Amino acid sequence: MLIIALAVVGGGVVVFISFGFGRANVQRAPVVTETPVIVVPPGPRSWLDGTPLAGGAAQPIAAAIVVDNAPEAQPQSGLADAPLVFEVPVEGGRTRFVVIMPVGAGTQPIGPVRSARPYFIGLAQAIGVPLVHVGGSDAAMTILRRSGWPHVNQYFDPPFWRDVRRPSPFNVYTAASNLGAFVQSQGWEDRLRASAGSLWQYADGDGTSGVDDALARLPFDRRRYVVEWDYDVDAGVYIRFQGGSLHRVRSGSDEREVRAANVVVLQVRSRVLDAIGRLEIPALEPSVQPTGTPQAAAVFTGGRRIDGTWNWNMGGQPRFQLLQPDGSPIALRPGTTWVEFVDFSIKNF
Repeated sequence: MLIIALAVVGGGVVVFISFGFGRANVQRAPVVTETPVIVVPPGPRSWLDGTPLAGGAAQPIAAAIVVDNAPEAQPQSGLADAPLVFEVPVEGGRTRFVVIMPVGAGTQPIGPVRSARPYFIGLAQAIGVPLVHVGGSDAAMTILRRSGWPHVNQYFDPPFWRDVRRPSPFNVYTAASNLGAFVQSQGWEDRLRASAGSLWQYADGDGTSGVDDALARLPFDRRRYVVEWDYDVDAGVYIRFQGGSLHRVRSGSDEREVRAANVVVLQVRSRVLDAIGRLEIPALEPSVQPTGTPQAAAVFTGGRRIDGTWNWNMGGQPRFQLLQPDGSPIALRPGTTWVEFVDFSIKNF
């Protein structure tokens, strides 16, 4: 079943296209076949979101903060302020966010911070940032202990606090200023600046092939974790819905909707490890390596969908290799990017 609707959200027109699970017979709009013109942005750009750096400014140091997405954790804090967010499946059909946030300035809460998994560590290593977490699975803690990878653990390190108004364990928070002070105290700055690098190729303006499309459903499960991103034509951004409702989060003392210039859907294979339902996601486990066969990807940017493949490009830049079927790169627009890792069991998105 194909549902097409126009709605008004925040004063702008939203194009929403939702596909049901039986989507095999849906006829898509024809793919635009002209070769895209990639416009390379002039001057230095932030590796986090492709936006211009102010004259002489150094590349930012960032951290990967594990933030919960359980119902008890909502509304989260800090998601709407992050330039880059990864959503990753965890046990029980739920998801968690790995929030890539520049450190050093800003006292607004980020959280609730939760525990590590091996694939969160692999993702942090691939990006080149420390992992910020509250303990972790036995496997994750063993990897952190043996690898020596920089990480910030609430059980032992200071840049956290608990919000007594919220129930434990959904009440641990941190802030960019706290993390910046801790990174400086550990002498990590030079190491982290050296390890940071571009993640994607960016292009300014309209220069991407694809089909006119808004993001279909991402059913991490069939109830609370069905995610939809709807394109706001006037604002030129995607607006996040979760469980059928607008996903609103805290930003300081205010509540905001979650928006993104780009939504990148990357398929991964996972398997259940134990009775609790903990997962193994080989493509993200330390130390990440090219997967051999590129995996399916779909990039939503500027109201268009570009299907292709993804793989790691470790040792090179950009670190995520996003390619169209003809081998040409898929470029993102400068701005906030959300990455959705979905299992191969999710066939239609």
